[in-house]
Amino acid sequence: AAAAGPSPEGCCRFYGRGDAADLRAFERDLRAGLRVCAVFAELPSNPLLQVPPLRALRRLADQHGFLLVVDDTIATFLNADLLSDGTADLVASSLTKLFSGRSNVIGGALLLGRRLR
Repeated sequence: AAAAGPSPEGCCRFYGRGDAADLRAFERDLRAGLRVCAVFAELPSNPLLQVPPLRALRRLADQHGFLLVVDDTIATFLNADLLSDGTADLVASSLTKLFSGRSNVIGGALLLGRRLR
C-alpha cells in the first residue's frame, strides 16, 4: 500500500508488504501527524499476492479523512465487490487482459464509490 500526501519523503510513502507490520507502522505514522490524501492498495498485491487489511484501512480512512483506492486488477470485479459495501472510495482496474490476452488492446476503468458520486 502507498499513502499519498505531504511527507518528509515527498508526496508518497510506500508500505511495501501490506501486512500487519506495515499497518502498525502506518497507524503509528498517522498518530505522529502524517497527513494523507489517499491510500492506494492492490488486491491482491503483485507479485507477492498479499491481501491488504482493507477493513482496517477503511476504518483509518474514515477516522483520518483520506480516500481508499483499491486496484482490483488481479482479483477482478467478479471476485471482489469493493464498492457496494463501501470498502473502497475508488476502484481502479486494468481491463487489458480481461478484454484480450494478445496485447492488442488497452483498457482500464476507474469506478467511483457512493461517497464520491
